[in-house]
Amino acid sequence: MEKDIRQVVANNVTYLLAIKNMSVNQLVELSGVNSQSMQNMMKMKTKNGITIVSLQKIAMALEINPGDLVDDWQ
Repeated sequence: MEKDIRQVVANNVTYLLAIKNMSVNQLVELSGVNSQSMQNMMKMKTKNGITIVSLQKIAMALEINPGDLVDDWQ
């Protein structure tokens, strides 16, 4: 059974923040993604997840490819 893509993204972001020694607040600042949107994404509190544009901004801030955020590599 496949994981919920929202869970995959949240897990990947959490992992990447840890290895880059970065906080969610720093990611918000670097990415330009709204703080509430970021918190909702991290806690999976949205029905539809985040937008592709936000996903791209987060990936750029983390210096990775956007696909790395949605890939269930963990």
